[in-house]
Amino acid sequence: MLPAAGMHAPQRPIAHPAVPAAPPPAHATAGDKPVRRKRAAPLSLRSATSRCSASDTPEWRRGPDGKGTLCNACGLHWAKLRRQRHRMREASLEAIDAEFSAAGQAARGRNPRPTREQFLRRRVQQEMASEWARHAGYDGADNEDPILEEDEDGSLGP
Repeated sequence: MLPAAGMHAPQRPIAHPAVPAAPPPAHATAGDKPVRRKRAAPLSLRSATSRCSASDTPEWRRGPDGKGTLCNACGLHWAKLRRQRHRMREASLEAIDAEFSAAGQAARGRNPRPTREQFLRRRVQQEMASEWARHAGYDGADNEDPILEEDEDGSLGP
């Protein structure tokens, strides 16, 4: 029999076959306490983000100061910059490795191949020498001291 217009049929619970409960993990014992996850601070305790001063955001993200310190936009921006910095560091190390490898191949037969530490130490020394020369005004074109040059009368002066 169908219900009359405007009337609903009585709701009956649908019987489901019994689903067996999942067995507890092998490492769990009766005395184990459930692991509690740390939650982000409630909105009432959060202050504005350190970057854009936003106090309302759909999601608080992890930043340099820890979990829940950046708004959604700032957190995504920070994560992107962090990934780029990591890639640049890897690319720089790959370039050093390639240069190190090329230097070793060029030196084969003449000298034993330098260790990576020796190579990096020499490279840093060369960079420091070029930096010093740039600050001192010396371009390497002549052997005169760039600061103390002889004047026409034979006296030393700047």
